Amino acid sequence: MVLLVADPGPLRAAIENELRTAGANVTLRSPRDEDLWLGARGCRAVVYLPSASLLKATITPSPNVERLQEVIDAAGAPGVEVLVPVFPAHPAYDLEVDVLRRDGRAYAALRAPALLEEIAGLIPAEPRALWLPRSGRVRAVRASAVAAAVREAIDTEWQGRVTEVDAGVFNAADLVREAALAVGKPLAVRPLRPWLYRLVRLVGRWLRRREATLLTALAPLLPELDASRRRRALPARSG
Repeated sequence: MVLLVADPGPLRAAIENELRTAGANVTLRSPRDEDLWLGARGCRAVVYLPSASLLKATITPSPNVERLQEVIDAAGAPGVEVLVPVFPAHPAYDLEVDVLRRDGRAYAALRAPALLEEIAGLIPAEPRALWLPRSGRVRAVRASAVAAAVREAIDTEWQGRVTEVDAGVFNAADLVREAALAVGKPLAVRPLRPWLYRLVRLVGRWLRRREATLLTALAPLLPELDASRRRRALPARSG
């Protein structure tokens, strides 16, 4: 039996499906539930998601050490062999990692970047092709890959470590294409070379509104796009 402490979202759904398919009985609890210790009693493992959305946590991190401590305490219930937290891949969550390491509880933690399925939610609904730059480098992963890593972490003998979930590295154009594929809605993406993208942004508002809106949403994940946006926002120097 596994206690899955998480709010609803694509990752919780993928982990629940992965564990049930593997034959595990899964009990769901919200991180705000007051009976986590009772829910964990008799479970082999406790899986904890500090954030329902890895994308949101990557853009606007909000670590909660107190909530993590409650989950750690619940993992001390009789029968629990291992705690498996899935930390978002943002330095802010190092606070929670430090708490976990100091506690001494048996754990096999994971660290994962934003989900492709979550990024797909930023794509405009119109099915027409998008013209996007081959700029930037960002890690992203499918929910099923994180779920498989959770299942393996429950069974691993290598406890007491934080393992990075294997993820792809994408530029803006490839990221959007892969995100669309992850949700079963293939999208035609026309890639622009970085120099051409910079040129058309300089000579005028060439990009259509939906490309501009999408790139603005992706900018926090792609430092190159974010830096370009900040440069365009700077006022011109006088004299």
